[in-house]
Amino acid sequence: MKRFIAVLLLCCFPAAVSADGLKLFPMWEQKKCPTETFACYTFDQAKDILKIDLELQLKLEQCAACQVDKLALTEANQKLEEAAKLLEENNKILDTRLTEKQKSVEDLALTVAKMENRDVFGKALPWVIVVIVVVAAGTFVGGYYLGNR
Repeated sequence: MKRFIAVLLLCCFPAAVSADGLKLFPMWEQKKCPTETFACYTFDQAKDILKIDLELQLKLEQCAACQVDKLALTEANQKLEEAAKLLEENNKILDTRLTEKQKSVEDLALTVAKMENRDVFGKALPWVIVVIVVVAAGTFVGGYYLGNR
């Protein structure tokens, strides 16, 4: 099958490409035999063809390895994109929680400041003292009055 394809390509190749168009592959010489026409190469040309074939095989193997690497890199890239999305979502959640915590800390700090500035009796301390003095004086006067009677 490979030989048939090669012969077919060799038959079609001269019509498609002129001798000036060949850069890597050497041009052959046509030899006519009584029954068929053959494309013939010199020994050096055959070595060049084999060298080109080996290089092509190496490049095809490298291409296959690159395809495998490409698939692995594509998969890794998809995983990185998913991780980046998760990271972004987590950052949003953490920012929201940080804002909530900062607000609660500020509210707590305000409450603590209010409690520190607040008196035990507040503004009623002078009135408490007046009431205590009046009750004490009334009790003393009442006791003295009752004691003298």
